[in-house]
Formats: sequence, structure tokens, C-alpha cells
Amino acid sequence: MSQKRMVLKEDPDEYYNRMINDPDRPEIYTPEYLEDERQHMRDIAEQYRHAGDYLEEFQEWVRIQLETKGRVLVDDTFLARRAMLRQDFTEFWAGLWRGEEDAKKQGGGAIESN
Repeated sequence: MSQKRMVLKEDPDEYYNRMINDPDRPEIYTPEYLEDERQHMRDIAEQYRHAGDYLEEFQEWVRIQLETKGRVLVDDTFLARRAMLRQDFTEFWAGLWRGEEDAKKQGGGAIESN
């Protein structure tokens, strides 16, 4: 059981510097907006790091259980949480696709700007 860590494709500070120094930058990308984006990217990176740390700890625990006991036993709380997360994930993606389909029906994209 192994899974790669998720990482951002671009460093938040490099993104900010690239965008703020772009002479062709659209007006909606104000310094305040870009600073908010940079902070948002940092928050996402921290969430990925936290999730990756948890995943590595969990994988190590599973390996130890398999090596020592030949099986992994989890309680009902673990199974209920997994089922809840799976349902939340399914509903989240279904909502995104619904939003995309609704936007296409209205003749636009899912993301609009004023």
C-alpha cells in the first residue's frame, strides 16, 4: 500500500512574483487579489503536507499490523468515517459536475468574472 504525496505545481511565492510582474496582467489580478491567492495556495500546501504526514503514519501502522499479525483490524468508527468521507467526496464531485453542466446549458463556463 503506497500513495504519492500531492504537491502544488507552483510555489506560491513564485506564482505571486510571476503574476505581479506580468505587464499584461489583467486588471482583476490586483496586488490584494494576488496576495489572497498566494495565501490560499500556502493554506492548500499546508493541508497537503498534513494529509501526507497522516497518510504516511497510517501506512506505517498498517505495514506493522500486517507484518506482526498478518491482518489489519479497524473499529466501526474507522469504517463509519471512511464511508462518510467517501459519500462527501462523491457529493462534492457530483456538485462540481452539475455546476459545469448547468453552466454549459446557459452558454458559459463554470467560472465567470464580472
